[in-house]
Amino acid sequence: MPTLSNESEGEDMDYDDSDSENYSSTSGDSDSDGSALDAQEYRKRRNELIDRLTSLETQYAILKEQLYTEKIHHTNALLERLQSGTAEEFKKPLEELRQNMTNRIQVAGALKNFRIEAINNRHTAEKLACEQNLQNDKSLLLAELQENIEMKMRKLEEARNNARFPSYEQLLKKNRKQMMKKRKIEGCRRKPVAVKGPYVVYQLDEESIIEDWATIKKSLQLKRCLQKGSR
Repeated sequence: MPTLSNESEGEDMDYDDSDSENYSSTSGDSDSDGSALDAQEYRKRRNELIDRLTSLETQYAILKEQLYTEKIHHTNALLERLQSGTAEEFKKPLEELRQNMTNRIQVAGALKNFRIEAINNRHTAEKLACEQNLQNDKSLLLAELQENIEMKMRKLEEARNNARFPSYEQLLKKNRKQMMKKRKIEGCRRKPVAVKGPYVVYQLDEESIIEDWATIKKSLQLKRCLQKGSR
């Protein structure tokens, strides 16, 4: 058994040596082939690569234009559906917007009505307050005027009651004395005395003269009382 193993190991070593020799010979051949490429082959490969790059750029431009056209077409179709109201993806948001608009309009209308009602109530309250103030001012003014008139009437009544007029008997007695004195003077045949200044000649009877005199004094007294009251 040991003899067989040694022989097999020797054979493996022989195979390895032969493989290494074959690899070295192959690599030498490839180096010689790579160095044999001339400028014409490089130019050919360069042109092929340029053609492929140009073709790729052309295809990219065509695809880009197609994508742009498809996007424009899709956008126009979506716009048409929006205008016609057939876009399913926008129906729900549009309905929500319309509902919000309706709610806001209702809230704004209710707020407007409340404000108008508040303004009307304020106007009514101010109007009632002005009317009440006017009535109160009228009542106060009437009360003041009535009080002033009553006060003046009381003063006039007091002045009339306090006025001292000569009685009818006193005036008649005084007039008789004057008449008797006058008759005595006429009996003595004296010359009439000249009177200077303004004077009044009465051609009435005694009772009329006394009444006129009493009326004159009464009017003078009332006039003085009115002047005092106005002050």
